Amino acid sequence: MAIQKNQSAEKPSQVKRTIFFAHLNRSLNTLILIGLTLSGCASSGYEVVQKLDKLEGARRTFMVGNLLLAGEDAAPPDEELYLNALRLDWRTGETVYYLVARYNFSQWLKIKRGEALTLFIDGRQINLWGEGSAAKRTTTADPDGGEYQTEQAWFQVTVQQLFDIVEGRNIQIALAGEKRKIMRSFSHRNKIRFNKFVRKHVDSKASEVWLIRKNENK
Repeated sequence: MAIQKNQSAEKPSQVKRTIFFAHLNRSLNTLILIGLTLSGCASSGYEVVQKLDKLEGARRTFMVGNLLLAGEDAAPPDEELYLNALRLDWRTGETVYYLVARYNFSQWLKIKRGEALTLFIDGRQINLWGEGSAAKRTTTADPDGGEYQTEQAWFQVTVQQLFDIVEGRNIQIALAGEKRKIMRSFSHRNKIRFNKFVRKHVDSKASEVWLIRKNENK
C-alpha cells in the first residue's frame, strides 16, 4: 500500500504555542523518566510502547530497543546506540514527532546541543537539531561491579523525514558528542522496524507542530 505524503500543516497561534510548550516541557520530562526506566529492558528486545497521560492530555507512542549495529566500525562491543521514533499526540489536535538517540557505554559521549544528529539517506545529508543530553544522563551499576552511562537526546523530525527514512535504501547516522562522533548504519531489521512504525503510527494528515527553537545562538 502506497504511503500518501502530506506536508501541509498550519502553525498554531503564538498563544497556543505558549500553552503547548508549557505542557510539552512537563510531558517530555515525564517521558524521559519512562525512557530511562525502560532502557534497562531495552537490550532484551524491541517493542512499541503507548502511554496515555490524562493529566497532560497527551498520548505517547514510542519505540524502545531499536539498536543500531556498528557494522564495520571498530566500536567496543559494549558500546550501544539506539535510535527510536516517538510520536506525541495532544488532545488539542497537534502531533509532534521525534527521533530519540540513546547511548550506553562505560564513558559519556555527552551528546552536544545543536545539530548533533545527522542522517545520510542514499547520500543525502539531513542535519537534525536537539537540546543535547545534558539533562538526560544517568549512571547505572553494572552486575560485574562497574558502572555504565546512559544518555538520551531528542531531535524533532518532520513527517517527510520519517518517510524518507522508510523509503531510503542506504541509511547511516552520525551522532556528535562534545569530543567525538560515532557512526552507525541501519540494518535490514532497523528498516523493517521503522517501516512498521511509520505505516502504523505516523499520520501524514495529522496537524504537526513546528517547535520554535529557543536560544538560536548556539
